Amino acid sequence: VAEAIKTMLSSLGDPYTRFLPREKFEALTAYAKGGSAGIGVSLLENPRTNNVVVMAATKGGPAAAAGIQAGDVIQEVDGESMKGASAEVVAAKCRGEPGGKVQVVIRRGSYLDGSNNNGKATKE
Repeated sequence: VAEAIKTMLSSLGDPYTRFLPREKFEALTAYAKGGSAGIGVSLLENPRTNNVVVMAATKGGPAAAAGIQAGDVIQEVDGESMKGASAEVVAAKCRGEPGGKVQVVIRRGSYLDGSNNNGKATKE
C-alpha cells in the first residue's frame, strides 16, 4: 500500500510532497511533543540529491561547538548512513536524552575530494 501511495504522490511532480511511513510519522510526532534534546541544528532535505543539509547551527549549541556549519551534508549519525533519509529521520537520530552523545559525520560542500569530517555533539 505504501508503494502505491508513493507512486500516486510522485505523479504530482512536487519534490516536497511525500508520504511518511509509520516510523517516520512517529518520529515527527515525538519531536512535536517534546521531551527530548537535540544538537541544535535546522535541517533541510534536498530532494534532488537525497541528502539532508544543515540550514543553520544554533550559535553556542552542541553542533556549532563540534564545528558543524550551515551547508554541511549529514552523511552518518552514530555510524548509520543517512543517504536517502528524510530530514525528520536525521533529526530523530540526533535527538535523545539531554547530555547523551551522538557522532555525526558530515561532508562540507567545499571539499572537492569528498573527504568527511566527524563532529561529536552532546545533546542539550
